[in-house]
Amino acid sequence: MRRATWPQRSSLLGTGTGSVLFGMAAIATRGLAVPIGLHAAWNLGAWALGDKQYPGLWEIVIEESSQPAAGTVGALAYFGVLGFATLGFWFLYRRQSRQ
Repeated sequence: MRRATWPQRSSLLGTGTGSVLFGMAAIATRGLAVPIGLHAAWNLGAWALGDKQYPGLWEIVIEESSQPAAGTVGALAYFGVLGFATLGFWFLYRRQSRQ
């Protein structure tokens, strides 16, 4: 058993998607507190799941035979959560700009 790691292409795509979310949060809320808070919460969650260099509260261990499926499900969940959050901030921005 080994820990799951993201290939370089996925890391760049994930960073870009996160940047879009944080940017949309900054635009919609007209400040930096919400994007900084989102980033801090994301890092805290990643640490708690053992996804950082330091041990967290839990450690995700994926069986070798389940690595491909786990990678696909993880990527879909990541992009789904970030996509819905970005859409939420976009709708907030549109509603505020109409008023």
